[in-house]
Parts: sequence; C-alpha cells; structure tokens
Amino acid sequence: MKKYAVALLSVFLVCGCSNITPNNEKVEASQEKLENMTALYTGLAEANETIDNKSKIGIWAYYEDGTKEFITQGWTVKEPVTLEAGKTSEVTVEYRGLESTISVECSEVDEASFKAESQSPDQSDLEVTHSKWYGKKLTYTGKIMLA
Repeated sequence: MKKYAVALLSVFLVCGCSNITPNNEKVEASQEKLENMTALYTGLAEANETIDNKSKIGIWAYYEDGTKEFITQGWTVKEPVTLEAGKTSEVTVEYRGLESTISVECSEVDEASFKAESQSPDQSDLEVTHSKWYGKKLTYTGKIMLA
C-alpha cells in the first residue's frame, strides 16, 4: 500500500508541477489572445448548397501579438443557410468568442433573372455575326419542324 501511495504521489508531483522550470521559476503557458478574425467560404456557391458546420470555411485569426493563423477547424456556423439561385446569403461564423459574417453570392441565377438579363437576337444576325454573341446570355425561341 505504501508503494502505491508513493507512486501516486510521484505522479501527482510530476503532473501537477509541469509548468515549473529546473530553477523553480513558474512559467505561464503561452496562449496569445485572439484580437480579430475573418471568415472565408471556400465551398460551392450553387443553388441548394447548405452552409453549415461541415462546410469549407477557413478563419484568419489575428492575435494580440501581431501574428495571424489560418484555421480550418474549431469554428461554428451560427445558423445554417441554404443558398438560393440569384440571391446573396449572410452566414455568421463563430470562433473563440468572436463572430465574422460572410456574404455568399449564389453562382446560379434564377429563371426570371436570366430572362431579364438575356437578349433575343434575330436568327440572321446570330448566323452572320455569331462571334459577337459569345459569353452573352441569350434566349431563343423557335419551332421544331419535322420534314
């Protein structure tokens, strides 16, 4: 029983005094204070994509001593958001007591917005000067004729 108590006391002394140097000087654990943060969404910005705690988000953490660090874990999304076509969504991310809001613009547009932004060229103009229409949003309607 004495051996057991001595061994337990030794473990307690080693573990309990791990922040003491050989010169018996107490050393504080180095934990820099987080001063500011910026969150970045690096995932897909497509319609119906949900941004939550499993999403691809990174945090730039800025510390009081002037250092910064890129964090990919340990943050939480305050309230999950599902992206909608043609809309920008706000996502709030929390990390160690601080918050950062990300604006995520959905890369897809809804049908009404697409039609409002698109042009309807005349067929002959499209056939002759097709290169001027590259990269433009077009709507074209016609009738399929079977011979």
